Amino acid sequence: MQIIVLGMHRSGTSIVTRMVNMMGAYFGPEGSMLDLTQDNPKGYWERKDVLNYNIFLLKLHDVDWTGYNPANWPLPHHPKDVPPALWDRIKTLIINMDAHRPWVMKDPRLCLTLPYWKKLLEVPVCVIVHRDPLEIAQSLTRIRHTYMPMPHERGIALWEFYTAALLTASAELPRLFVSHADFLHDPVSATARLYHGLTAQGVQGLRLPSGREIIAFIDPALYRSKPKAQDNQAPALTGYQRELMAMMRGEYPPKAELGVSEESMKLLREAIPVAHP
Repeated sequence: MQIIVLGMHRSGTSIVTRMVNMMGAYFGPEGSMLDLTQDNPKGYWERKDVLNYNIFLLKLHDVDWTGYNPANWPLPHHPKDVPPALWDRIKTLIINMDAHRPWVMKDPRLCLTLPYWKKLLEVPVCVIVHRDPLEIAQSLTRIRHTYMPMPHERGIALWEFYTAALLTASAELPRLFVSHADFLHDPVSATARLYHGLTAQGVQGLRLPSGREIIAFIDPALYRSKPKAQDNQAPALTGYQRELMAMMRGEYPPKAELGVSEESMKLLREAIPVAHP
């Protein structure tokens, strides 16, 4: 089986990917993972080659490598022709990973680029990670990046875009929905639910990590973007954004095709200030 972890930047996909890897899913050869940073001291659990290929796919639609300016990305998405050399590399990567099934792949940009990748997937299962968009927006104001810290309003608009994109792109695929908060509040139970969900989807060859293994990796002290009750500066979510949250929580089936509100698109069309050294 081919396990694809989907979720917006800063939504907890790194934790979930590592848990799937600890269950025995193949990630990649030694040296293939992105380097550790202060923003993710326990690893992003993203492969360098997957990231590079996604960057090229984003550039086909004039979206930069971060994916923070996705306004040019069409929803619903209809893939463009990919340069043959790039497509051959992507196919080779999938073939090599298929020699190690079950395997797991993660990159937040997959929320956008999944329509390309799923053409090559035979038995995929999508694990979709959801987190409070206010927490995501707060986390985006903290990260050290090419751009200046992102305003809350734009962070929430970006969450809306990624959520609509990933739900639409994964509509015809088997899906499991998991919560970032669950993994921090009760990581052992959350990991067990994920394990049983994957086995119910037909993923074979996994094992449930021990509680000691799980707790050794998931450190609640790294949960630095909890919303504060006294924080009145955070913008309220719109009705449509609350509807997307309900779909991500599994309160009712996600729609097959979703768009982005004009208010959010207006924010995402604005240029992002570049950080100065």
